[in-house]
Amino acid sequence: MTRLTESSELAGRMRAHARTARAPVVHILAEGNAREINTVRWFTRQMRQPAIRMFALAANRLANGSLYLIIGAAFWLWYGMPGAVAGAAVAMAFGHLIYPLIKRRYCRRRPFRYDPSIPSLLPPLDDFSFPSGHMMSCVAVLTPLCVAVPTLLPAMAALLLMVGWARLAAGHHYPTDLIAGSLLGLMVALPSAALQVTYG
Repeated sequence: MTRLTESSELAGRMRAHARTARAPVVHILAEGNAREINTVRWFTRQMRQPAIRMFALAANRLANGSLYLIIGAAFWLWYGMPGAVAGAAVAMAFGHLIYPLIKRRYCRRRPFRYDPSIPSLLPPLDDFSFPSGHMMSCVAVLTPLCVAVPTLLPAMAALLLMVGWARLAAGHHYPTDLIAGSLLGLMVALPSAALQVTYG
């Protein structure tokens, strides 16, 4: 019984420590909701225009995953650099192991759930908004490709901005979600990009 009690107390202390450690970030994100919600409202109001709404829907659905398959296949066929494509795939896979853990840790409500007046353009892929998995995926995939072919940087930057715009327009993210997702994507892509530079 003593060992069970000690184990239970230790588990309780560990849970309390985890809550204390994440409390400052949770507080910052909660304050950010109020500061950033007007920005999200502005983007979602643009969805009243049918043509813009259709474009945003298409961009969001592509960014759910098929966009990166298309980019990877086109890059491989056009430039013949399977190493860069493999690096992008590894970076994206690694990112997808990390970002769900962060989402479940901080549990930031999506804008359309924080403010019910904000419409959700389409059903979300998961419950929480921080960080943006779409932006993480986009940066993780595009970074090794841009390192391999630097002249693609302007086109890739435009693509990244399109995905960010679409996620705000969907009512699924705050701007800080996009920034955090981009930084996470860059972090998981850097090893692949470094290998690309070293070994080509």
